[in-house]
Amino acid sequence: MSIWGLADSQAASDITELLNRHNVPAQDSAINQYLRDVVGNKLDSRDGTSLVALNNRLLDFFCIITGISPGGNSSNKFVLDSNASSVDGAYDPGQINIIGGTGAGQSRQIWDYDGTTKTAYLNRDWKVTPDETSHYVIKYNPGDGHVNEGLAQGGGANTITLNTLASAQNNIYLGQCIFIVAGTGADQARMVIGYNGGTKVATVDANWIIQPDNTSVYAMRPYPGFVHGAATANGSANILLRDIIGNKNDKSLSTPGSDSLYGIAGFMAYYHVHSPSLIYPQLAAPITVTAGVGAWTEGGKVQIIGAGVKANAYDVHFVNLGTISQVDDYEIRLYTGAAAAEVFWGAASFTRDTNQMRAAYVPIQGPPVPAGTRLSATLASGNGNNSCDVKVYTHEYPS
Repeated sequence: MSIWGLADSQAASDITELLNRHNVPAQDSAINQYLRDVVGNKLDSRDGTSLVALNNRLLDFFCIITGISPGGNSSNKFVLDSNASSVDGAYDPGQINIIGGTGAGQSRQIWDYDGTTKTAYLNRDWKVTPDETSHYVIKYNPGDGHVNEGLAQGGGANTITLNTLASAQNNIYLGQCIFIVAGTGADQARMVIGYNGGTKVATVDANWIIQPDNTSVYAMRPYPGFVHGAATANGSANILLRDIIGNKNDKSLSTPGSDSLYGIAGFMAYYHVHSPSLIYPQLAAPITVTAGVGAWTEGGKVQIIGAGVKANAYDVHFVNLGTISQVDDYEIRLYTGAAAAEVFWGAASFTRDTNQMRAAYVPIQGPPVPAGTRLSATLASGNGNNSCDVKVYTHEYPS
């Protein structure tokens, strides 16, 4: 018997050849004879050369896992099916897309994953909460520039406990911005000013308005430096730009205790912002100061301004000198502080010659004098044992 005029054996051979060209090839076949060899077998491994194998490799990159949720989802979490990984953090950072069922068309980032409960915690709340009809795909996501992200373990008035994958290094997150993106306390941001790597507790710069808890999803991001709230007065920190700018209460007068810009500016203003000029003794006779007996020997210190007289810090710009006793060269020296504990403040020189009146008006300079500080003067001259009458021209720095 023959088929289509062919011998039975030839017909059988041709049919076998035809079937071989269309049947599924063996798994991971290396043959490259027919189109079926190029297409491959659905069981081909991912390192094979068929189209099926290549497609599986692409799926591994773009689609990590797919499935249908068993339910139990809420505003910012999604429960994966039983085929999902049991390893904590396996899918973060990743992207979950709802491709069918309730909530279809939504996409969220996975910022924490609990392998025991198969629960993914998301970067923001669902618009429509998925349920047990929701078909999902998890895709690879390279992240969003976060230093650390995930589900908080808890929080306090000005703290937040990061997830277990956070760094074990103390203070590693100083100056970072922590942003609560979902869950309790969502939409708040604070600056990290302390971090305990053992407890994972980050201390923030200001109290939370709504205290985070173990439902709060957060992201830790690098921060450029500015943050609300002023720096601590006279703070020595150098972490944030606010530390450099300083606080309105930074010391800025005669004993600067802050190296902030505010403190420095205040100190400079202290030197240059003046009140009306005042003369001491005011509306009274000048005070006579006498030089020592020997040449260029200081005489005794004579009080010019008493302790407690000046309510504000002050300095002296000029010394008014009258009744200069002899033609000679002179030096006047001013001191601050209590009697027998005076500290040199500044000096000026002047001369009386045969052509001059017995008066002089000379500039003098020194640091600002704290409020209430006593001022005294001495005199020395080339021949010794001379004298002059003294008044000082001052201005004060408003407190």
